[in-house]
Amino acid sequence: KGFVISDLEKRGLFSKDVRTLDAIIRPLLSARDITQETRDLYAIDLCDYSVQEVHQKFPETYHLVLTRVKPERAHNSRASLRNRWWVFGEPRNTFRPSLAVLQRLIVAPLTSKHRLFVFAKGGTIADSTTVMFAFDDAFFLGLLSSRVHSVFSLSAGGHLGVGDDPRYNKTRCFDPFPFPVCSEKIKERIRALAEELDAHRKRAQAKHGVGLTDMYNVLEKVRA
Repeated sequence: KGFVISDLEKRGLFSKDVRTLDAIIRPLLSARDITQETRDLYAIDLCDYSVQEVHQKFPETYHLVLTRVKPERAHNSRASLRNRWWVFGEPRNTFRPSLAVLQRLIVAPLTSKHRLFVFAKGGTIADSTTVMFAFDDAFFLGLLSSRVHSVFSLSAGGHLGVGDDPRYNKTRCFDPFPFPVCSEKIKERIRALAEELDAHRKRAQAKHGVGLTDMYNVLEKVRA
């Protein structure tokens, strides 16, 4: 939690680091931000820097993580987190480069009542309550959002929590899913529908201030 800051803190505490702000302050997305209403939170991401570089290049940021993060990390049972106390979580070195080149990516809640996949802007950090997909092509958003994948993943995945909500287990829901081989004409049709879906949901959220869970609850009732 010591790495998480509000929009107000971002604009206030890091006013002197404006030119390099985007390199170390990234939008933070959780399952709650997807299913309910976004909280406009950010995470300090210092993965690409040594502690000496952080101290020299971002003194305000260094002071913040030193006071907020290091005392807690000093007692962490994982040596990797104790030794690299200024780094948010444990970066996936094989996955992170795939995300770096994308202008947008797909994120889904790990556990939720409905199977939801959304586009988030590139550079977003998604926490452990989510699943990330290194796709910027709306074709894949369409496939993941399809009825076929929804039925498949709800059947293959487990359940968790008080509400026994479906859980998206990557090794059971994504890895074995038989992605179809499509013609370019069908791909374009799926892309167009997926872009329309993403835009429509975001417009409705902005207009009515509702989360995706509320929206899909209404959809369920309309279908019933």
